[in-house]
Amino acid sequence: MKNIFYPVIFLTILVACRNQEQKTVQVKDSLPDKTKKQEIPDRHKFSDTLKINYAAHKELLNILTLLPDSAMASWEWHQKDREKFVHFIAQNNYTVDTTEMYMTIKEIKPNTFKIQVVDGLWSLSVYKVKPENYIVITDDVVGDGNDIKCFEYERGSLKFVSLKDLFGDYFSKLLYNEKDTTCKELIREEQITFNYNFSDRNRVHIASSSLKEKVAGKCLKGNTMQFEFNPLNKNFKLAEISWTNKVE
Repeated sequence: MKNIFYPVIFLTILVACRNQEQKTVQVKDSLPDKTKKQEIPDRHKFSDTLKINYAAHKELLNILTLLPDSAMASWEWHQKDREKFVHFIAQNNYTVDTTEMYMTIKEIKPNTFKIQVVDGLWSLSVYKVKPENYIVITDDVVGDGNDIKCFEYERGSLKFVSLKDLFGDYFSKLLYNEKDTTCKELIREEQITFNYNFSDRNRVHIASSSLKEKVAGKCLKGNTMQFEFNPLNKNFKLAEISWTNKVE
């Protein structure tokens, strides 16, 4: 009996060890090989596809290609680059933005195109006079105010138009008394605080959140002006002056 019992014990232990060794190997095989390079997706790469119907924005985009570089003086978007941009949209009805921190399209409508440029904002707006004839306004918003350029577009060509020809001396219209030197100085100092909203198809909003009725109410009729576009005269008529706390 002794001769049979010891080999059985030895065989049992040997099988158990081999099974344990096999389990250990299997566990090791399931672990990733840290010596191999792991493909890590680039989470910092920015790409945003924006659908733009070229047919619906054709006039606006074509005017964009004609603007002089001076209309965007605080940054660089040369005419040739704009032509490539518009040509791509004409072919594909979309654009791909890969420069999140530099130039990002914020809004595009048939009459308005807005771009976020670093910490500023640039816009192009058009007001229809008749087919193939528009009043064109660009607004380059930077830290020290608004650089506004105005043009008339007609049948593929642009010509400069003065802001005063379109709106008149609009700041003086806020004053109760245009001869009051103190009030005139107030509006002169506050001109930089006014925001211009050209996104409406037929109206323009000009307003300052800095001017408050309690402080400036004796000098000014309001801090907000609304103008309506007159296609017959190719200019904007003052429609309303009011006080508002919310400025877009």
